[in-house]
Amino acid sequence: MKKVKQPTIFKDEVTKVAKHQKEIAKNGYKPWVGVRESKTHGRAHQIYSYLTGRTHQLLSDGEARLFFVLERQPDVIDILEQFPLNIARTMEIAVKRNIFHPSRFKDRKKYNNVLPAVTMTTDMLVIRQNKNKLIAEAFNFKYSKSLDREKTSPISVARTKKKIALEQEYWQTEGINFVQATERRLNKTLIHNLIYLRTFHLNYQQMTISADFEQVICLKLFEVFQIQNSLTIKNGLELVAVQLNITVQECECIFKKAIYEYKLPVNCYELLVLDRPLSFVANAKEMMTYVG
Repeated sequence: MKKVKQPTIFKDEVTKVAKHQKEIAKNGYKPWVGVRESKTHGRAHQIYSYLTGRTHQLLSDGEARLFFVLERQPDVIDILEQFPLNIARTMEIAVKRNIFHPSRFKDRKKYNNVLPAVTMTTDMLVIRQNKNKLIAEAFNFKYSKSLDREKTSPISVARTKKKIALEQEYWQTEGINFVQATERRLNKTLIHNLIYLRTFHLNYQQMTISADFEQVICLKLFEVFQIQNSLTIKNGLELVAVQLNITVQECECIFKKAIYEYKLPVNCYELLVLDRPLSFVANAKEMMTYVG
């Protein structure tokens, strides 16, 4: 097999990485690539997360949807998007695997027509809390068509898969699990519901309801929707609000929070629509008995 001629790691790239690391150490995490710096042509998103207290830079609809799913998982405590990989190590792997390392072709004129190597990134490095131990998990998102030779140029697919192979081996050498995600792994209904539910944060901070009364509201919601299972969500919220002497807005806020935090066992794979009844999971009664 012909040996691939690799791009060159120039000093200014190494300096840029060192500067980025110092900035993180001083001010907290910052993605290597932000929405404004991104050269991709997809729909980028800036999403504030109450979990992390940061605005996340997500470079496509697919990344945003994956973020919503990961953000809700109970053991997730941080999500580091557009996470930079050590360029010396990715180059080592590229040489070993005989895979052309990512480069900036358009910048070659700055370096006397020598191709400069570019720092690779992982879409999301997720930090999980497992008892007293922190566990990292790396996620790469690609639309399925970009991996399908029948829908995308075979040359482009081959190149994409080689870059994924570099990224995967990088994390394997770190002892970190690597997940290749596509839109096929992301349930559209679930994500639609999560986008609605996570907005409870907007009103919850201003509410003065105690934790004990919040639990009372949660149990009353379950009781009303369980007994009157043909009641629409809107009418159920209005009924509970009257019974507990709170506003419908306060009731809906606790409703969304309880579902989002798994305290109200609602089937989130069924579309949540205010003029439709609520769908609980199969063992909802046992779950609420435990929660109560």
